Amino acid sequence: MPAQPAVSLRTLLQGSLDYAGMFPPAKLPLDAAWAKYHEAWTSPYRWLLRSFVCPVGQLDTLAKRWAASPAPLGRFTAIGMPDADAAALAADVAQLAAFYDRVAAEAGPPIELSYEVRPPADATADPAAWAAYCTELNAALHRAGVPLNDVFLEVPLDLPRLASLAWPVTDGCWTWGLKFRTGGLTADAFPPADDLASVLAWLAARQETPAAQNGNQSRNVASVRYKATAGLHHPLPRDVAEPACTMHGFINLFVAAVLASSTASSAGQRLGAERSASESASVGSLALAILQERDPQAFHFENRQLRWRDRHASLAAIASLRRHHFVGFGSCSFDEPVKDLQSLGWI
Repeated sequence: MPAQPAVSLRTLLQGSLDYAGMFPPAKLPLDAAWAKYHEAWTSPYRWLLRSFVCPVGQLDTLAKRWAASPAPLGRFTAIGMPDADAAALAADVAQLAAFYDRVAAEAGPPIELSYEVRPPADATADPAAWAAYCTELNAALHRAGVPLNDVFLEVPLDLPRLASLAWPVTDGCWTWGLKFRTGGLTADAFPPADDLASVLAWLAARQETPAAQNGNQSRNVASVRYKATAGLHHPLPRDVAEPACTMHGFINLFVAAVLASSTASSAGQRLGAERSASESASVGSLALAILQERDPQAFHFENRQLRWRDRHASLAAIASLRRHHFVGFGSCSFDEPVKDLQSLGWI
């Protein structure tokens, strides 16, 4: 029997992993990736899984695999064409609608479908272009009538650029979110830890409850949910030879996010509140130290709280972060995270 994880660890990682086996470096064919996902879903560690990730262009084939599956699974994330213009967005949306209609008709119960896309670089470089892109995407989704759960837009880990963008106001049909890339096939795809820490601190300082968000029609992007993707195969940072870089640890990322959030909250750092540069730097320094931590003994997962050295976060703080803000992470491997967590004695 597998070891039972501490309640705080399970709360931190429950439904956090979007399995992206079709994407590099794994790059499995759809059939092989679907089989892996099915295997993971029937394992004792299915509680880690959030969704199966598939390129929009292969949704039709995925629908056929769904129909043939002995135990259909109803949580999907569709990845749109990168740098999509209006025409490409329209094509993506048409395929989303066709997939949903087919799977929902065959499955009976409702399915959960999310859509992720990387806007063109010029759409994130200029606030007006960003607003136009979001408006076009929102209109295309409404025209198709696809009942999505989430829409995530991939944006650069560039704090000044993020701070300049206004976020589309939700109308209750789906939840908007940000997607950050934390790795890739080349060393320069892995962001420096200090860049990642600065963005985590900025997000933490501006987090709002859903009720507060609905009343704030001009909020910036920091008020919404977010996720990470790529390069997060291991719980703790790891130096690798190919590409020659340091991979970020997903445990570090989650713990840094929750402790940055609770620290910012206790310091009164909320959207619209006055906050000093020193307070912001303090949260950023905390996040950076956690992101760079390599000693597993520095992390303690207990049934009522988690601790990193002398800092701690309650179950309520962890659950709030996961429910309202940090959705999860994409990984092309399920086995690597599980095996590493097992080797650390955490699951």
